[in-house]
Amino acid sequence: MPLPYLPPVELPNVGGGEGDWMGNGRIGVADDGNTIAAGVQYDDEIGFNAGAVKVWIRNTTTHQLDFFQKLLDEDGANDDYLGSAGVSINRNGSLIVAAAYFCTNTRSREGCVVVWRRQNENTSDGQYVRLSRLYAPAPYGNDYLGYGGASVSRDGTKVVSGAYNYFYDGFNECGVIYVWEWVGNSYQYSQSLYAPSSSSSATLQLGSSLPVFSADMSVLVAGVKYDDTMGGNAGAVYVWRLNATEQYENFAVLTLAGASNSDALGAGPVAVSADGNVIAAGAQNSDLFGQNSGAVQVWVWNDTDSFYSQQEPLGWDSAVKGEGMGAGGVTLDDSGTLLASTVPANAARSGRILLWWRACAECAFRNHTEISQLDEYEKYYAGTYFGGGGVGLASAAKIMVTGAPYKDPSDGGGEKGGVAYVYSYPTTPSNISDCDECLPGYFGEKCAHACACNGHGTCDYGLEGRGCVCSVEYGGENCTVCSLGYFKADGGSCERCNYRCFEHGTCTDEGEGTPSTCTCTGNYAGLFCMEVEGYWGLQGVHTPSDVFTYDQFVSMGEGVSGDGTLIVGASPGDDYHNPGSGQWDKGALYAFRYENTTGAYSE
Repeated sequence: MPLPYLPPVELPNVGGGEGDWMGNGRIGVADDGNTIAAGVQYDDEIGFNAGAVKVWIRNTTTHQLDFFQKLLDEDGANDDYLGSAGVSINRNGSLIVAAAYFCTNTRSREGCVVVWRRQNENTSDGQYVRLSRLYAPAPYGNDYLGYGGASVSRDGTKVVSGAYNYFYDGFNECGVIYVWEWVGNSYQYSQSLYAPSSSSSATLQLGSSLPVFSADMSVLVAGVKYDDTMGGNAGAVYVWRLNATEQYENFAVLTLAGASNSDALGAGPVAVSADGNVIAAGAQNSDLFGQNSGAVQVWVWNDTDSFYSQQEPLGWDSAVKGEGMGAGGVTLDDSGTLLASTVPANAARSGRILLWWRACAECAFRNHTEISQLDEYEKYYAGTYFGGGGVGLASAAKIMVTGAPYKDPSDGGGEKGGVAYVYSYPTTPSNISDCDECLPGYFGEKCAHACACNGHGTCDYGLEGRGCVCSVEYGGENCTVCSLGYFKADGGSCERCNYRCFEHGTCTDEGEGTPSTCTCTGNYAGLFCMEVEGYWGLQGVHTPSDVFTYDQFVSMGEGVSGDGTLIVGASPGDDYHNPGSGQWDKGALYAFRYENTTGAYSE
């Protein structure tokens, strides 16, 4: 049963004009769903296509979302395109951030990020005023800062945006991510983030996609559609983690499973859960589910490996050629259990929203529900580009917002003025607690158990899974103890006991990591059960199948036993197993015993 999303509330482009395209970028929503803001990139009030941001706030009496304010950049100019890539809102709705990637300060079209703060937000008449206009620390010109949008952290202390055309390391279009931090009473430039040295493409366009903080700010992620790690323009997601000095440093380059050229992973905004443990991105040109039908890739943090595990890509049962699932990016709720993506370019560009969910952090995502924009005749609206700017989710996933930038507002706001839609659901349905598929690495009822096989086994995961299936040398729940017949000498790896005691004794291991000892049989004695009273050198009777350590091999040499019944010889041309290296080496030892019945030595 799908989640019961209620019919949407339509937020029209109040006072807008023809061709405003409100909602072409991601629509911002505060955690409680009481503040919503949408970019209007072609608004002309400040100047031709200067852009604007429109804000709605929930009325505390009627509980309806009322149009509240139109935000402008007083220093804006023609063709700034303010709000074209969407809007970001902090936790309580007191800060709103949007970018104008064509704005000019000291360099032409360097781009800028505009921050508004609400005055007296605890009163109904507290208006937003412009707080800051943020610039790159050293622009070249035509950097296009903010082309992919800008994000503000949940607590409002950090702002991040990228300049995809930044000249770096000898190349145009290499790109950069900038971080600003609140210091004293203003935002100050803090850090520049670049592609890791492993990236192979000169024209990455880092910053062309919206960079996003996790709620705790421990992780920062950004999509890079032209990364060539998995093939030409296959795309990737770059991950930075906050270090002990409160600086972000390169941590990982995440890629699509089954990637190929031109997948464009990360072309739209990527998503990260509140704790940074789940990351998701769309690959709009992927052929995994149909030619250019798109795919969504999820990565989940694995404590055992201290890295992100790549999950099976997500598709949709009704995917068709060329619809580009993920073009509008992806969104996760705070817990990382609800995932939303859009298909704006489906049939007749009517658009739809796709949602996946999982019942718990250890469960796999599964197809959940599809939301389309229907008219009063239950027909698709054609050409509205519904979901083109992606989806915004309130923290508890009780509110979902998206736009239809090409739709004509019902209030007469002009052709292709754009509309924002707000969806909500009142309660969590009963089946949200069902868990019918586990992530790799988890098993048992409700996927409640994690595999930690310590590199000595594989995980039999799933609801009916058994957990760790250890390699033959190891046993125990987590493959940390030696199997029967194997020992662990001095904390090393588990080895066969017969190699240790030369099949003339039994091996005992008093516990994990303790030295093993041989309990010899018959007349054999010594550390390795190699000694028999009255013999010297390599004493006793052995066959070519006996296995010796390398040190034993070089120290024994050749000889004849004291009573003449045993000859030990070395043959450097043959192979023998060297337990020290775990490989077969040249050289072997042979033992010949004198047989009285024949008067000759026999092997």
